Amino acid sequence: MQLCQYLFMAASSKSRVIILGDHNQLPSVGPGLVLRDMIDAKIFPVVTLTRVFRQDVQEKPSRIIENAHSIIAPADAKKKLRFANPQKPGEDFYFLEKDDPRSILETIQTVVETAVNNDHVPLESIAVLTPIHYGDLGTVNLNTVLQSKLNPSTEKILFKDMEFRLHDKVIHTENDYSLGVYNGEVGFIVELGDTSDAALTVAYPGKTVIYPRAKLGKLDLAYAMTIHKMQGSECRLVVMPVFNNRLSKHGIYTAVTRAKRSVVLIGNEEDLRKGLQKESQERESNLRKRLQAQILHTTFTSSDMHGPDKSAETEANGQLSMFLPASAPSAASPLCPNRDITLESRLA
Repeated sequence: MQLCQYLFMAASSKSRVIILGDHNQLPSVGPGLVLRDMIDAKIFPVVTLTRVFRQDVQEKPSRIIENAHSIIAPADAKKKLRFANPQKPGEDFYFLEKDDPRSILETIQTVVETAVNNDHVPLESIAVLTPIHYGDLGTVNLNTVLQSKLNPSTEKILFKDMEFRLHDKVIHTENDYSLGVYNGEVGFIVELGDTSDAALTVAYPGKTVIYPRAKLGKLDLAYAMTIHKMQGSECRLVVMPVFNNRLSKHGIYTAVTRAKRSVVLIGNEEDLRKGLQKESQERESNLRKRLQAQILHTTFTSSDMHGPDKSAETEANGQLSMFLPASAPSAASPLCPNRDITLESRLA
């Protein structure tokens, strides 16, 4: 919410602001549900982008798209998720039934190792996603296990409780303008140094970055990531454990829509069912009510609005609009006229 505040404070009063996003994904780490509250306020025109390009729908119908729509559908419109036969390779959505964390962990290792070694999927095109950091199926343990499985290199550097190996997949975890690398960028360690000023070198798409030892705390292993960290990105294969944890329908939806070609969920079907029924945390920011009150006050309560000067101002203000993607256009109202617009989008 604070970031959005800064954006609008910096914008000119004559600016037209167009906000693009998917309000069905996980809410922000910070406070507020800004996009969802703006849509629910029903005071801005809303355009829905309905055509999905991320999954290749040209070849055959995508279970990823079908299941994603079902995940976020209202309760009275939900359909059971469709899974491919695990014995049939080349499909796009699998569920592998496992009942305990140890067997889930072992299956994740097998799936990722098979994808890399047998199916020749590049490691940068695979995302193992989980909602938590700690525990058997959290990012910390998953990264340690997958590092040992996928990168046997003996060339390594130790930093606090971290072990970085040559060829490790890593993620930068906070913006660093001096290094020119930003939160969420994923790359591979291509060189280990022997000085404090050049401890290791990471190759990112389009650039290489030399890290001094003092900044190694901004790196983490990226064989597994939280779903939050993967928001805004895409990959060929998504692998996700499903177990009794903090999974919600918005988290599951966010995770599966990161995949371009294939999703593999591993865990207990009952836990999946419970997760699909669980809403993400609601946030009582009152933004929706405050927006409605502000617009109503500005538009209708001033007796001077009928004067010649104010009417000209109102007409000018009425030409400004904001477009917000939602599951369906808002209902027609004096504040929010419907717009019958069909657009195509890469958003999933």
